[in-house]
Amino acid sequence: MLEMIDFHCHPDLYNDNFKVIEKSRENNFKIVAMTNLPQLYKRYCEKFSNEKTINISLGYHPQLIEEYPNELNIFLKYVKEASFIGEVGLDISSKKTNNIELQKKIFESIVHECARVGNKIISIHSRKTDDIIFDFLKRSSCIYIMHWYTGNIKRLLNAMSSDDNLYASINSDMVHSSNSRKLIEAVPLSRMVLETDAPFTAETKNEYPKQILNEIVIEIAKIKKIERLQVLNIISDNSRKILSIQEK
Repeated sequence: MLEMIDFHCHPDLYNDNFKVIEKSRENNFKIVAMTNLPQLYKRYCEKFSNEKTINISLGYHPQLIEEYPNELNIFLKYVKEASFIGEVGLDISSKKTNNIELQKKIFESIVHECARVGNKIISIHSRKTDDIIFDFLKRSSCIYIMHWYTGNIKRLLNAMSSDDNLYASINSDMVHSSNSRKLIEAVPLSRMVLETDAPFTAETKNEYPKQILNEIVIEIAKIKKIERLQVLNIISDNSRKILSIQEK
């Protein structure tokens, strides 16, 4: 059975009462819903406790650390119970993210605790920090998924060569960007999964299209110059492999 999963989206940022969940149910795919602050995690877990197509991720977005610097303890409180972690990482792309030392301290604590507990699936934000981000990733039973990676491709490939648990998630904006297409060409298909980052891409800005994941697969196949079904099968296998760590 094919496993279609959106490993990174923000359904809470739509003003439609989470209709994306209805679409995932109707179209037989799953979504991993990011949270940007630890305080939101438990709220959404309780709200969607009976939904089988949505997984709530425990997050602490680097762009919000300046405004909410004291939520690490809340995050650490829930690490053990959360299978998915994200959105977490580092960012020095704007004036809102000039607190890199605090970001580093928090991200290091997050990665350390995830590695200690083990078997976490972590979605990582790395805007303009690809020169340092990989130094924080401890080899462990955790899966690291580089979300919308825009950094140096060689750095990513080098990191992948030394850690079998490192992946890149690909979205609909990436397949139409010349730089990201180079990334897709270079990264082995065995290290790719899908994401939408909805509602932050052009196609997902106003709504979550039903066929968005399949459209990404089609474009990856064109870039890789292989059959769509081959891409679908390999990415589905990757998704199953990643999810299997939850059973350990």
